[in-house]
Parts: sequence; C-alpha cells; structure tokens
Amino acid sequence: MKKTSFEEPPKWADRFLSWFCKKELVEHIQGDLYEIFQDNLETYSLKKAKWKYRFAVLSLFRPGIVRKLELPSIISRAMFKNYFKIAGRQMLKHKLFTLLNVVGLATSMSVCLLIIMILEDQFSYDHFHTNKDRIVRVVSDRMNLEDGGRPLILSNATSPLPFSKELKENYPWVEKSINILPTRGSIVKWQETSRPYTGIWADPGMHEVFDFGWIEGDIKTALQEPNSVVLTQKVADEYLKMSNPIGQTLDIANWGTFKVTGLMPNHPERTHFRFDFIMSNSTIPGLVEQDLFTDVLNDWDNIYAGYNYILLAENTKLDEVHAAVQKIEDEKNQSNKVYQFKFAAQPLLDITPGTIRNNNMGPSIPPFFYYFLITLSLLIMLTACFNYTNLSIARSLKRAREIGIRKVSGAKRRQIVTQFLIESVLLSIIAVLFAIFLMEFIVPAFYRLDPEISNVMHLRKSGFLFLLFFIFSLLVGLIAGLIPAMHLSSFQPIQALQKLSNVKLFARVGLRKVLIVTQFTLSILFVLGTVIILDQQRLTLSQDMGFSTENIVNVRLDEIDFDLVKKEFENVKGVKSVAGSVIVPGLGRDMMEDIKTFNDSDSVQLSYNYVTANYLNDMSLTLKAGTGFEEASDKVESIILNEVAVERLGYTNLEEVLGQVIKFPNFENGERSTDLLTVIGVVENFNYRRVYEPIGSYGLRYAGDEPLETAVVTITEGDYSTTIAGLQTVWSKVNPKADLAYTFYDEDISLAYTEFNIISKILGFVALIAIVIACMGLLGMVIYTIEGKQKEIGIRKVLGASIGGLTWRLSRGFLILIVIAVIVATPVAIVLGNMWLDGFTLRTSIGGRQIIPAIGLVLI
Repeated sequence: MKKTSFEEPPKWADRFLSWFCKKELVEHIQGDLYEIFQDNLETYSLKKAKWKYRFAVLSLFRPGIVRKLELPSIISRAMFKNYFKIAGRQMLKHKLFTLLNVVGLATSMSVCLLIIMILEDQFSYDHFHTNKDRIVRVVSDRMNLEDGGRPLILSNATSPLPFSKELKENYPWVEKSINILPTRGSIVKWQETSRPYTGIWADPGMHEVFDFGWIEGDIKTALQEPNSVVLTQKVADEYLKMSNPIGQTLDIANWGTFKVTGLMPNHPERTHFRFDFIMSNSTIPGLVEQDLFTDVLNDWDNIYAGYNYILLAENTKLDEVHAAVQKIEDEKNQSNKVYQFKFAAQPLLDITPGTIRNNNMGPSIPPFFYYFLITLSLLIMLTACFNYTNLSIARSLKRAREIGIRKVSGAKRRQIVTQFLIESVLLSIIAVLFAIFLMEFIVPAFYRLDPEISNVMHLRKSGFLFLLFFIFSLLVGLIAGLIPAMHLSSFQPIQALQKLSNVKLFARVGLRKVLIVTQFTLSILFVLGTVIILDQQRLTLSQDMGFSTENIVNVRLDEIDFDLVKKEFENVKGVKSVAGSVIVPGLGRDMMEDIKTFNDSDSVQLSYNYVTANYLNDMSLTLKAGTGFEEASDKVESIILNEVAVERLGYTNLEEVLGQVIKFPNFENGERSTDLLTVIGVVENFNYRRVYEPIGSYGLRYAGDEPLETAVVTITEGDYSTTIAGLQTVWSKVNPKADLAYTFYDEDISLAYTEFNIISKILGFVALIAIVIACMGLLGMVIYTIEGKQKEIGIRKVLGASIGGLTWRLSRGFLILIVIAVIVATPVAIVLGNMWLDGFTLRTSIGGRQIIPAIGLVLI
C-alpha cells in the first residue's frame, strides 16, 4: 500500500525528544529525524518506520544532547543526598521488606531480560549484510484458473526462477539479481568416506549481494564454472580435516564430481540461510541434459524450486519494485491460460521475524509467539510492581507517623513523593543487578528446555542490552513506586498521626482489596494459561496420526532405483517389508494439484503422494470402501481418495465415488496434459500434515515409473542395531558412493513438532516463573493482613483462641476476594485460551479440569 504524506512519527517519541534534548538542538534534530522517517516510509512498512524512529530517538539520549537537569529551587543537592541516605537506611532497617521486594523484582526482571534478549536476537537476523536495506526477495503464490476462485495469499518464500533475470533485463535500478536453489540434504563423498550436508545452488554474484565472508579462492570466479563448489569452514574442518581444501574434488549426491574453488567462514547464526556448501548454478544446464535435473531455471510455472534475491541500486524506492513486480504479475496472468500468479517483493529484514511462509530456508517461529512473550513479560512485570505496592502499603502503618511528622514540619507533597520514588528506583536498580546475576543460571536452564532452542536462538549480552536493562530498571522503579508514593503522600497529618485505617484509595474500596483481587486474578490467569498450554501440547503429541509409525525406518533413496533397493533390503534379516513413496506423511511437506470429476461438475484442490502397491498395508491405512492398488487391474490409471476428498467432490456415500473418473493434471516435457484416473478406493482420513493442521483432500497414486524418494522399511521388534547394520551393508553394494541416510519414523514425527515443542516449553517456563512471582505477591498480602491485626491476634490468644481458629479468621476475608478474582479471571482466561486454541484444528477444550486445579493451586 502506498504511503501518504500525512503519516506522522510516534507522538510520544517526539515529546520525549523535546523533553530531554537541549533547546537549541531540538528543532534541527527533529527536522532530520522527520526526513529520515519519510524516507523509511518509502522502503519499509509504517509500523517498521515508526519503530526505527523510536529507536533513533532513544539512541540520541546521550551526553552532549541531553540538557542539564534543572532542579526546582525547593529540591537542592543536599536534599537529594538526604533522600538517598534515608532510602538506604529504610532498606537496611526493614530487611524482610527489602529482601522480598528485591527477590520478587529481580526474578520478574530476569524473565523480562530473558525476553528482551530473545526479541533482540530474533530481530537481529541478517543485519550483518552491508546491503541489508537494499536486498529484497520475491515471494509468490499460484492458483489454477479452474479452481473456482481460491483466494491468493503470498504463502511461499520461493518464486519462479526466471523472475530475477526478467527484473535485471528490464529495470535499471536492479544492481544484481541471483537465483538460489535449496537441496534437502546431500551426501558428500571424499575419498572413501561420505557424510550428509546441506547445500544450495547459487549464481556467481551471491557474494556481491550478501556478506558471508571469504577465506580462500577467487571470490569473483569461484561459482562461475560448472561443477564448482565453495565449502564452509565447518565442512573443511569436520570432514576434510584440512585448513585449505582448494583444488580438492568431491562427489556430491548423484550430481557428479565437483572441484573446490572457494572456502568461506561458517555463516553467522543470525541469518535465515542454512547451508554447509554452495554449488554453482552453471552446473544445472548440464544436469538437465542428462535428465538428472528439471529445467527449473527457465520454468515460469514452477514457484517452488528456488528463491529470487534482488540487490537494488542506491536510493531505489520500494514502491518502484512493487510496481515492477505487479507489472510482471499482470503480464504472466494474461499470457498464462492455466495459472494465475501473485508476486510481491519482501525486504530482507522483514523475513525473520515475519510471516510464516512455505519453503522457508531456515527455522522460523510464528509472530504470535513474540506478541505472547511481550504480553506475558508485561504481565509479569505488572505482577512484580503489584508486589512492591502491596508490601509498601503493608509498611504504611509503620511509616504513617514519619509522613505525618514530615508534613507537620512543612514538607510538600512533591518532596514526599520524590522520597518514595527514589526508594523504589534505588531498590529497582539493586534488583536489576541481582537479575543480571540470575541470568547466568536462567539462560543455561532455558537452553536445556529443548536441544533445538540453541539452533533457533542465540542469546548474547552486549553494551546496548545492558543500557536497555538500566533504562528498564528505572521505568520499573518509577512504575512500582508511583502508587505507594501518591497514596502515602496523600495522608493528612492528623490522620497519619492517629489512625491510618481511615485512609481509603476509593470511596468504599480499600487499596488493599483492589490489589488483592488483581493479584489473585493474575495468579489464576498465569496458572490457567500454563495448564491450557500443557494440555494442548499433551493432546497434540499423543494424537493418533491415523497411520503406523512404529518399527518403520525411512531411507532416503538419493535417486537410486527403488526396485533394486527393495529387492536387496527384503533379504536383510529383521526386515518384514519394503514400500516406497515420494512424500513422507506427517512431516509438513506436501504436493498439490487441482482435480476435477470427468463431467467437470466439481473442482477440488488435492494433496497427493505417489506410492507402491503395498504402501497402504505397510502404513496400516484403513480402507473404508473399494480396494487397494494390489487388487487393481490397472494400477497406473487408478487413484485412492480420502473421505474429505470424496465429500468435497460432492458424494455423500463413499461407494458412489468408486469407478468415477478423475481429471488429474500432468506436466511432461514442458507441456500440460491430463491423466484420467479411476477411483478404486476410499481411505480413512489420516494426518498427512501435522496433527494440528486441518485434514484436507488427499489422494494416493500408484508410482509406476515415477521416481520415488523414500523407501519405507518395516522391521521386526528386537535387535534394531543388527537390522540397521544389515541395511547399511546392503546399501554399500547398491550405492557405494554414499552412506545409508535413514531415520526412524517416530524420530521424524518428533522433529516435525520441534517448533511447537519449543514454544510450549518456553511459555511454560516463563509462566512457571510468573506463578512464583505471584506467590510472593500473596505473601505480601499476608504480611499486610498480619500487620494490621497484631494487637487483635494477641488479645484473642490471651483469651484462649486456638491457632486453627485464628488461621481461619485471618483467611476467611480472602474468600470473597478470591471469588471475585475467579469471576474476573475465568472468563478472561477462557476467551484468551480459546483465541489461541482456535489456531489448531485438533484442540483441547477448556473446562473444569483446568479451572479447578488452577484455583486450587492459588489457594494452596
């Protein structure tokens, strides 16, 4: 959307700048910042331009720009010195109060500091590139025109590879354009050893666009010649065991022999790229001629094969890029009678964090996770501030006389407010120092939650972070101390010297009761939120996928003939059967086409897989109607659908669809044709995607001559190691160039839920600490209650009251407040919980099994 000139920078940032900046510099600096803001609007979204403006204002808060603090005449340096002296004495005198507040604030601060580090880490992706502000990636989507109007969304990080060439040839502001193609892991063989690594194909200009560094070789020509490869230091050190491998030759997958022409450092952790080596794109045309590679470099219909990155010339506006991309989109949509395309230019710095897209090269976490973390950290900090307020009010009985004497002696309210704020800020600074110390234990514990966290997040300290921590502690101190300062300073001298209980915050509601209800409400929300998260995780991970994963080993074929592998594997002791497929279900990967019935009455978007005849039996898929491929007279011209596909095709009875002919699109030699497939069976719905994603229309086609990617090996229970060793021995005969690449299906499924596990564990970890902080707040409430009833307790004990009776008498006052907190917290938790759960097709329900334990835990 085009930005308009009336959009303004954040007002609070302007006010903050005017407050701290020297008067003679304000107008000049503000004018420069406005110009930069308008320029950023042309390059970034409005939201990001505002964030950059805020950061620019905060970065100016430094000596030379900040005006000198002008103290009112009523506040002298001596008075400030006296305030700090009194604050120190108060903290030393009331050690329990100080300890509870420091521990509570430090614990909550440590969580918030951890979240700040997570956010700083995630928002630092790809910032090390010199040209980071001039690099864009083309993203895309594609719809079959016969699909009946499916809405187009930009769901793919990939796009047709000719796109970059089209932009380079027709638009002068394109300084450089490159294609990058991922591989799904490649076996690298050197001498007599082989090992799987992740590689990419790239154009020679990759190092002119990105700054990944260079060690050896000619950076300009390293990727020009066919069969050239550039290695990272990781491969050179771990695998080749040499510091300079230039000139060595390696066999990579089944693509041939490659010469090492360059050596580069391991890429930084904070990048969306993931690779161990780079192969030259000039190799691909030769592989196409040998039928070892599809000609994706010239295929406009293939939006999944790779990525287009564009380096823009200086001062190029993003609007120009959007207009060019839109023009190409319109041209392709007019000339293509089969597909409709949607393209867009995505700035490099918007990739991570950003919208989750299909085919992302590196790990990604949903944006809602960051919003949830920010919200949770604010709630935790709010809870800690309430704790401070509770304890400060609890101490008000002891400080009432002090306040009264100060006021009688002529102290102004602002001076008393200042005294209390200095106390809270000083305590907050001590707490943040303790929190930084706690971080040395929390960060390692955070990493231990899940081994994959270290691959997704790399938490590190920096001078900028410590500055943020210090500013954060000042804000917390001011926020935590504001209510007690305003409340206590409002006491009238006579009230303060006589009876504090006469003082109320509101007409009929004591401040104590408001804080207690708020504290209980937050506590119940924290506990209930944690229970809901863990319950959803349990349900997801325990869900039946609809097919068998036990005792199954998935072997990557690396383009080796399946029939040959099957024949050899079936002779290995411990192997029950061997099936084959292109896609491994349940791991998130998908193939999709648009099918129609023979009479063109209905069109359905169908996910599908090519499989062998015995696949259904080996995977324990349940046939609801018809037969499998083994009984079919013409397997190649047959298809098996799931129940959802049958329903979407318009059939209410499963038997009705049997024998119906389906039009299935086919592409061969660059030309489009249609396969006519007969429905021979209906399989029970199963989770071919991840279990929390909706089950859509799905079909199974007989593989025939279709090259398969995976051998599905079912083995007997028992000595797995002996069976795997047998498979490795046989594989060395079938493919002596590479080691056996295998995984147990159960492990594959577990890895497919890595991001879900990480998110659940992190949120549970943070929520657990939040509960601990809330419990400390409850302790503050107890202290308040006991503080006001010491004489009453003494008198009752003298008169013979039992400990049990006194405990009940002191506790029953909380019951009404707890009921109010439950009434407030429960519907809020249910609404927020359901909003989160609505993102899952398979979801838990919120009811008594979560609410009752949450309330019970708070009561305990």
